[in-house]
Amino acid sequence: MLKVAVAVSLALSLSACGVVYKGVQDGVSSINESQVIRQGRFGELTELEIEWARVAWKYVENNTQLSTGLVNTIDNYPTTNMAGLADYLLALTAAREFEFITSKEHDERLSLAISFLAKMNLGPTGVPNKVYSTNTGQKVDYGNQPSDIGWSSIDVGRLLIVLAIIKQRNPEFSEYVDKAVLRWNFCELVSQDGELYGGAINDGQIFRYKEGRLGVEEYTSYGYVDWHIVPEKSMRLDPYDVATINGIDLLFDGRDPRHYDVLRPEEVHQKKITDSCK
Repeated sequence: MLKVAVAVSLALSLSACGVVYKGVQDGVSSINESQVIRQGRFGELTELEIEWARVAWKYVENNTQLSTGLVNTIDNYPTTNMAGLADYLLALTAAREFEFITSKEHDERLSLAISFLAKMNLGPTGVPNKVYSTNTGQKVDYGNQPSDIGWSSIDVGRLLIVLAIIKQRNPEFSEYVDKAVLRWNFCELVSQDGELYGGAINDGQIFRYKEGRLGVEEYTSYGYVDWHIVPEKSMRLDPYDVATINGIDLLFDGRDPRHYDVLRPEEVHQKKITDSCK
């Protein structure tokens, strides 16, 4: 019943801003069958790799703020962002599966993180701020001073991917995750023509901009798909170009760097030549 209610709520709340609501099977199938995707290694970790993971978890323990349950994205610097929160939640999932922590500690930590998402102050457009204090849970700028500085649809998309994983592994938390996410104004994150848009706030003025580069844009778009929001244009690989190196085709962004914040091989090559002549 909850799934039906969530689906209806999404359809009603998002249809007005032009975001497409539809099934995702075709998209998932096309990605899985794509030659762009390379399968990684599968199997158990070695003892050395387990030790690496244990050391990585120690970072989380050392940077957890007891006042909020949030984790510093940078060592000993009390701020985080939506991508940093995603990193923490994945680390939390791994820590339980590696048995670095008990299920009780996992649930306590996850409850605090979801509670933050459910109560955190949103920006003036109804989306998460780019940065939050891990001490207070309030919106801050990069200098850790109280401020609305805008939002990142890329960071939000990455968090949505992880939250979908959290729901899958912890179905008892699903309702609370959905309630937190459905507070957000997705019309500011995904445009009517299906592109991811970020925003910056300077002197009270909001400046919106197309966000993403080849690879990360398509990847984070699938976070929105988990909530049946389809950034169709951002999910497409095109426009792209191909550079062949040692017989291997490498895809790179085909958009004009004069009009988009993208990097192209010839642009990087030219920069190296220019720098070497200085």
